[in-house]
Amino acid sequence: MHIDIHDNLQNTSNIEIDNVNILIVDDDSFNRLLIKSLFDKKSNKNICVYEAEEGREGLDILNQKDKDIDVILLDLHMPGMNGYAFLEALKRYKQNFEDLIVIAITTDIDEKEHLISAGADDLIAKPFKLDILESKIYKYLKKKSTANQCITERESATPCASCKAVDISKIEEAQRKMFYRMSVLRFASKPSKYMERQVSAYIAKDMAYKMGFTPNQAKNIHCSTIIRDIGLISLPSIFSHKRRLSDDAKRKTIEYIIKGSKLFDSMIETSFTQSAKQIILEYKERYDGKGTPKGLKGNKICKEATIVSIVDMFEGLLNNRSYRQKSSFTPDEAYEIFKSEKSKKFHPDILDIFLENYDYYMNIKNIYNSKFQKKLDRLI
Repeated sequence: MHIDIHDNLQNTSNIEIDNVNILIVDDDSFNRLLIKSLFDKKSNKNICVYEAEEGREGLDILNQKDKDIDVILLDLHMPGMNGYAFLEALKRYKQNFEDLIVIAITTDIDEKEHLISAGADDLIAKPFKLDILESKIYKYLKKKSTANQCITERESATPCASCKAVDISKIEEAQRKMFYRMSVLRFASKPSKYMERQVSAYIAKDMAYKMGFTPNQAKNIHCSTIIRDIGLISLPSIFSHKRRLSDDAKRKTIEYIIKGSKLFDSMIETSFTQSAKQIILEYKERYDGKGTPKGLKGNKICKEATIVSIVDMFEGLLNNRSYRQKSSFTPDEAYEIFKSEKSKKFHPDILDIFLENYDYYMNIKNIYNSKFQKKLDRLI
């Protein structure tokens, strides 16, 4: 069953669909959770969602006679049997599934013609938006439903806002937890470094609240502070020697920033992924326009990134660093350095909030240090 991929998207909020079996073939558990959540509120309907982490598992489910799959949502890039191999294998069975619909999920929209020729009915590009994904799914399910069902057409799809809010919050929390766990693994051999990150993240979250950000936005800033240089996992040694970086090291700095931001490209788009990506891309920018990677200036730098930039410097100045002659600075010295960067490195208003609470933040750091030292003493 091939349906024109240029069909108009439709309003999905009033569609009534029953007796539908959907198979999700995707190694990303977040994607599967999101797609399943689209049907959670249809509890009074007979909608079954099956999951497979790779192509072979998907074929096994498809060949179970009691499943009678109607729609397959297929990721292309998976371990084991990938999406293309799955489509090739599916050709051997498709004569038995004339009405089977396959929607491919891909990062490359240019693969459209290839996918259609390979046997897919449609595709959706990553990172996909919830409303677009929901519209595509329901559009095809509507094609499968009875002919006398009718829905109101609109220029763009409008998903169920109340349901989506609940679903997004679950996805978002899962995304943050995943990155928190990544940070624990990253700093497993450097517990003092992990402690430093915890202090910075706490301060960043506190600044976010003082600046009027919502609790969810503050959580996003907290997590983004911890993972701000996550791209360094691909370039582990570029900061190990000199403070004044060579041209090659500066180029690699831009490289790790870009690589860090690209971690979010294939993820479900949420406020967390949007915020974290922007922070990673901008926390090395400067208010005077002399930063990196884009040389953004003034208010073109997002406030969240400026918060993270401030705590990044706080962490660097007040903890030992082997790459500089003076391994660390006293609190008073650090305070004066911050003052000298007003309207240069940092937005003056945001820096003022930090400096007004500087003593409080130093106290937080000391409390963390004390707790960390007690833990070490118990281990020795």
